[in-house]
Amino acid sequence: MNRREVLRLGAGLSLAAVAPRVSAAAGRMRFSKYEIFPTSIPMAERVRAAWTESYLLQGTFQTHYSAVMVRLHTDEGLVGIAESLTSAAQTETILKRMMGRSPIEFW
Repeated sequence: MNRREVLRLGAGLSLAAVAPRVSAAAGRMRFSKYEIFPTSIPMAERVRAAWTESYLLQGTFQTHYSAVMVRLHTDEGLVGIAESLTSAAQTETILKRMMGRSPIEFW
């Protein structure tokens, strides 16, 4: 057994020992607040030129990249940031259902 295998085994064992405690703590944690940030970022000319063909195939044309960013808070003070793949209205509907629930339900 070489040094790398020993380190890998040690990391695996420590993770296995910690995982139940992390899971239990996350089970008590609840989502408490969310923030939604609709954004619109102008595309650089060379990016727009590259995407024009794709937009034409979709029957749309965009000059801006539109994204919905979300900041999600827990009652334990943890904060996560992500991009939503749906509209701001759909994102808010989903987030309202997540409030008061454990992050483990969404793993």
